[in-house]
Amino acid sequence: MCQIKNIEKMDCRDPLTKVTEQLLFSLKHPLQSIVIFLKKRFGFFSQHFNRSDKKNGNINYLKNTASDLKPGDLVKIRSKDQILQTLDKNNKLKGCYFMDEMWQYCGTQQRVLKRVNYFYDEGNFQMRKAKKTVLLQDLHCHGIVSDSKQRCDKHCLFFWREEWLEKIDKTPIQQRNK
Repeated sequence: MCQIKNIEKMDCRDPLTKVTEQLLFSLKHPLQSIVIFLKKRFGFFSQHFNRSDKKNGNINYLKNTASDLKPGDLVKIRSKDQILQTLDKNNKLKGCYFMDEMWQYCGTQQRVLKRVNYFYDEGNFQMRKAKKTVLLQDLHCHGIVSDSKQRCDKHCLFFWREEWLEKIDKTPIQQRNK
């Protein structure tokens, strides 16, 4: 299961390449291509549910979230209770899924590897735009899906929303007081 879904679309490919890739995909995976068509055409499955969750107030955002994190910044991953406050009923925050493998890192200190501004969504063959999302050093998926007997061997880095992180200020006290 891929961690990211429903983040703003930004397709950077030329139209001919896009149509060719979509045609090849639909020939290889006819049922999946129908689902993707329904998502795009009618907004089924995703956008409708995310909007209704926000309207119903099911998503509680934390105050004092980390912002503008840079590579090398030290952060603390919030506690499980704090993260649960940010998630909707599908364990997502603004389309970013908090995977079961990520819970083990709650309360730990980690270093920011880099910001994620764009990424390639292999399921939909599109470049997507991400906001307030970072990668943390050495924290990656081990490919274990609880509902499946199969494993994924890609070892993708987890996407971390800034709302799930607290920046740790490591500047000396003398500099902070100035």
